[in-house]
Amino acid sequence: MGIHPIPYNGRKENHFSGVPTMWRTFQFMIPVLLTSAGLLAADKPAPKEIARYVADLDSDDPKLRDAAEKALVEAGLPAIESVGKAALAGKAVQRFRAIRVLGKLVRSDDGATAAAAAKALKAVVAGDDATSAKQAKEELSYFDRLETMHQLAQAFEVFDTSKDLKGERVTLIAKPLHRFQDTQRDNLDGTLWAYGQRGRPKAVIAVFPFSGRGEGEFIWYSDVVSLSDGPIRASKVDGSEELNWSPKNSGEEFKPFPDAEPPAGDADKRLMQMHALVKRLEARSFTEAGTKPYDLSLWPKLLHRYADQDAEILDGGVFIIVHDTNPEVIVLVEAQRKSGAATWKYALARHGAAPLHVELDGKEVWGGEMVDFLSGGANPYWVLRRLVAGQME
Repeated sequence: MGIHPIPYNGRKENHFSGVPTMWRTFQFMIPVLLTSAGLLAADKPAPKEIARYVADLDSDDPKLRDAAEKALVEAGLPAIESVGKAALAGKAVQRFRAIRVLGKLVRSDDGATAAAAAKALKAVVAGDDATSAKQAKEELSYFDRLETMHQLAQAFEVFDTSKDLKGERVTLIAKPLHRFQDTQRDNLDGTLWAYGQRGRPKAVIAVFPFSGRGEGEFIWYSDVVSLSDGPIRASKVDGSEELNWSPKNSGEEFKPFPDAEPPAGDADKRLMQMHALVKRLEARSFTEAGTKPYDLSLWPKLLHRYADQDAEILDGGVFIIVHDTNPEVIVLVEAQRKSGAATWKYALARHGAAPLHVELDGKEVWGGEMVDFLSGGANPYWVLRRLVAGQME
């Protein structure tokens, strides 16, 4: 995502050099492999330990308070009931710290933990202490914005029209693939979602707010990007007759990774291969003509994994290249079984309007100048202003 390119900030952030690729991949996978084997399974804290940590939130020792806060965040769901009680009825410092713990837990990737923390914060908002209620409301805004962003993603209905003009609606994946920010562009929160429960996603959509005219007011925007081999459409977005989108395809092609080993027969080994391959990519974006480029970074996590026997996709994954944590380029890596043997291929899709350039093993393989990103229509990439207003709380 990115409507306005920003100037080079003077920092050279190359996330692709230094450590040999295979070791970095193995190092990244160690926690995954050990966890799956049960070797890193952390014991849940006992109720007595949680009670001690909650009490330590009111300690005279600031280091002890910090350690207790960290331990409660790591404890997660089992700690929420006790932390919630402290947020409601504890001493002043303890209440403040407890609410801050709940604010971190409401950001958890685990849905049950986030929901329980949100419930505890709502109880504080409804409580008698005005100072605590204000703090809890601020922490809760992160959770509430996610609900709004989910609704806006659902309201953008995508149809696969490869078989007929009416098309078949493509289901939105229930959870966001990624939550991001871009502080240099004053974008403090956003989410990336995908359409398509089976195989490669047909499209992705980002939902994010920008500040409006009044204090606290904001305007919602969305980037949408086609990843489909065939035509898709979205009509009358947000009820507007003028907001339509009908790309014939993604406009991108899959290219082979040079000198890549054949896809492994084991799924875990293929995952390691995907991470190693995608780290061969480097990306940058240019601002105005004649200015220096700034480097973009590969986000280290695989956002979505898929396969599709009918499309001859043995394995595949969605990665992103980011500015801050904001997606600028969507990277698809697939083990495709075309004409017999499987091979590793990649495709790149624009997720920012500024000039973008991607290199593979130091050689430019993809990129282009500023694009028309506001018109929708047949463009594979579109940024639209959503017809929704509200308060950025």
